[in-house]
Amino acid sequence: MWISAVVSAMFHLVACFLMLVVQFWESESGKLQGRNTLIPGTNQQFLYWQDFYCQLYGDLIGLPLITWPFFYLVMTDKVSAHQWISLCMLTLIGAIFFVNMCLSKTHKPDSGYHEVGKISWVGIIHALYLGLNAGGILIMVWSIINGNLHGPIMWAANTGSIFYLITFIMDTRAGHFAPLKRLPTLK
Repeated sequence: MWISAVVSAMFHLVACFLMLVVQFWESESGKLQGRNTLIPGTNQQFLYWQDFYCQLYGDLIGLPLITWPFFYLVMTDKVSAHQWISLCMLTLIGAIFFVNMCLSKTHKPDSGYHEVGKISWVGIIHALYLGLNAGGILIMVWSIINGNLHGPIMWAANTGSIFYLITFIMDTRAGHFAPLKRLPTLK
């Protein structure tokens, strides 16, 4: 059971490291504006991946705990072929939903969606990462319902969920998810 915890932690560590490397590459190539600089026409800051509490802390601490049971199910061969197909579909649906939300005209640009209506490579990776996590969590819920998942490992998932929720609230209170607010123009 503990090996699945390590696998979960390593999966999230590698995924987050990949997003940071791609973000660095996009920043150095000039595709992204500077970190914490003002978004043109606003008084809002342009945020990078590591500026979001739910990404820096939630993805590296909360999500490994939340998805630990999913990796346990995989490693104990309790994920059926139908569930793997469902995981692929849920990953795509989750990613598409997230991308559509972030491409809206009111979404505040950040390193994943560097301009209104545009997505960066780090945004694409993050959308797939989000979709994969959402799909894995839904398979965990199904496994709880059918009795394949129970016991102490669920305390870790519940703790991770509470931790992630706290980071989401912190981001919301910090204004990280606030809509884009353009400054009035002088005529």
